[in-house]
Amino acid sequence: MPPAPDPRRSTIAVRLTSLLLLAAAATTLIVLGGSHPDQLSVTPICPWYAATGLRCTGCGMTRALHLLLQGQFLEALRLNPLIVLIPPLSLGAGWYLTAGLFKGRFPVVPEWPRALSWPIVGVIVLQWAYRTVADLLASWAG
Repeated sequence: MPPAPDPRRSTIAVRLTSLLLLAAAATTLIVLGGSHPDQLSVTPICPWYAATGLRCTGCGMTRALHLLLQGQFLEALRLNPLIVLIPPLSLGAGWYLTAGLFKGRFPVVPEWPRALSWPIVGVIVLQWAYRTVADLLASWAG
């Protein structure tokens, strides 16, 4: 049986993956920073909204990211409060991929504290419930 590959060993696949993902992220930020999502033909459509007419937790995130890139933080927050998660997640992913690009291996990430998982899931579920109730009340009000 061949020995298992050493995860610390530098590989071209890690470098290439990191480069492609960093390039895709940079391109996305440049395009979204320069154009409103309604002007782009590649803007994703929410399947939940298309099927039900109700907003999901992620609805408005693309437009909120555009506003955030334009420096309109409060307007972005109004569209989707979860936009506050994008900068730290982006920085973390950027650090991880940059390390993979230059070192040829991904850094070891500490295990996620499980105590944080349920509050995050709770916030997402509460936001979804709030949006659903608000949209239903708005549609019933006429």
